[in-house]
Amino acid sequence: MGDTQDDTIQTRIRNMIAESDKFQAGQRKLIAEAEKFSAEQRNLYAEALKHDRERALAPWRLSVLTAGAVAAMFSAVVTALHSWH
Repeated sequence: MGDTQDDTIQTRIRNMIAESDKFQAGQRKLIAEAEKFSAEQRNLYAEALKHDRERALAPWRLSVLTAGAVAAMFSAVVTALHSWH
């Protein structure tokens, strides 16, 4: 009877260890998924900052392009006027 009790106790211990291993594996999987999600969030935040910066600079870029076009037109008009004289 003592051997049977020892076997039962050892079986219970092995089962508890197996359950603990499963639980720890589940925890590791959840941690990995949380880390992946966090990395994706950081990437999305960085991309949002980039787009926000580009949107903030857009009026300045348009102003520079407009100024360049006006200068080119002015230069063409001045060149045309000088060629008539």
